Amino acid sequence: MQLLVVVAHKLIIRLQSLFFSIFSKDNTPWTPKAHSRICSAHFIGGAYSREKNHPSYVPTAFPEEYKKTKSQSPSKATQRYTRAKKRSQLVTVQLAEDVQVANDTDMICDNTSTADIGVQADFDFEGEVNIMFLSSHNNDVSTQTCLMSEKATTTDASSNTDIEQCTSCKGYGRHHSTFCGYCSVKNEDQMRELSGVTFTVFKLLLQFLTVQSNFKVTVENRLFLFLMRVKLGFNFSALSCLYSIDRRTASRIFYEVLESIHKATANWVFWPDVSIIKSTLPQAFHADYPNCRAIIDCFEVRLNETPQTVEQRVLYYSNYKSGYTVKYLIAIAPNGFISFLSKGYGGRSSDGFITVDSKLVDLIEPDDLILADKGFPKILNTMLGNRNAVLVMPPRVESPQLSAEDVGECFKVASVRVHVERAIQRIRLFNILRNVNSETMQYIDPLVHFCCVLVNLQSPILKDNNPNSDE
Repeated sequence: MQLLVVVAHKLIIRLQSLFFSIFSKDNTPWTPKAHSRICSAHFIGGAYSREKNHPSYVPTAFPEEYKKTKSQSPSKATQRYTRAKKRSQLVTVQLAEDVQVANDTDMICDNTSTADIGVQADFDFEGEVNIMFLSSHNNDVSTQTCLMSEKATTTDASSNTDIEQCTSCKGYGRHHSTFCGYCSVKNEDQMRELSGVTFTVFKLLLQFLTVQSNFKVTVENRLFLFLMRVKLGFNFSALSCLYSIDRRTASRIFYEVLESIHKATANWVFWPDVSIIKSTLPQAFHADYPNCRAIIDCFEVRLNETPQTVEQRVLYYSNYKSGYTVKYLIAIAPNGFISFLSKGYGGRSSDGFITVDSKLVDLIEPDDLILADKGFPKILNTMLGNRNAVLVMPPRVESPQLSAEDVGECFKVASVRVHVERAIQRIRLFNILRNVNSETMQYIDPLVHFCCVLVNLQSPILKDNNPNSDE
């Protein structure tokens, strides 16, 4: 506003100097004296006005031969002043000291000798009003603004409910009518859909993060941003838009939280003692597999980008998936608890190689029974036999048709081994594993491990009284 007043003042001085030079006899600037007078005919309306915004504040009515450019007609100038005066009388406010000018500035010019300059700006103010500030001296300079209150209330047209904007969030703007991070979550369903955890698990994970950080984003929103990417698979550009932060800031927050949580939960996927396994053995295993210690299987995470080197392409290519993958060996206890997770291997690696190389066999004790798919080679049976353990797999098809005995055995194994597939499916529900690029590939093992931790923190896959239904 001060800038507009300065511009208007300079325009007045320029017009005055132009007027005085016109009536100079020797073409020298005319200097008014104490008794100098100007005829009222040179003022619009025939009279001088002491109001600075009035078109008659300076003399502008002169013959056309004295004018370098065509000026605005007196009637239009008077009408413009009248309209501006009516608008200024509608609202009288005292501007706040902190004025935030919008990025976009619109410049509008008439075809007359005067220039209309309109500037749109946003102000934080109590209530919402439209204000026009006008200064008119041949050149019209106007500012139009919308004043918004610090805490406004909007209405959702679909639900006819009021949405209160959050003013407590740190690290991004104050006006949020729909989403402002963790404080936008109101119930357990919203929490599960957005982050994949409950409020209880969220508070548990929150303990592993430090409150003090170099980021302006609160510790709750840092964790919530991390969980949203894990659950929904949002890229950093989308998260930066939601949280009103830079994309690089969102990336640093994600990997910082991942590092902290991975260190705290490194031992949360563990091999339980045999006494715990038997005390939590579901009813479905009592009849046929009372000594079952674990159910093992392999699953693959597809890469969205082709590896850069030839060696990596050969290592990660999976004939089974017809693409580049990272392969993991997983073992679950009979009750569905994930008890073992290997490191990531290339998709070219076989199930037997991963089982041996991951040292899973070293965890097996005498009299243990391991359920596996028929893709595991028979050599594992020999290795487990040296430990007095048993590896149970579905019977192989050696003839065009299975015998009745083989069909029954296959059904018994499949009816209990299917629960490892259900655990793997829970891991796949975290969409970050569906968009593994070269950047995510560097942290794939901690990410898969954290997904397994979250699965273990969910409701059990099996109930003791009903092994075929989820809780």
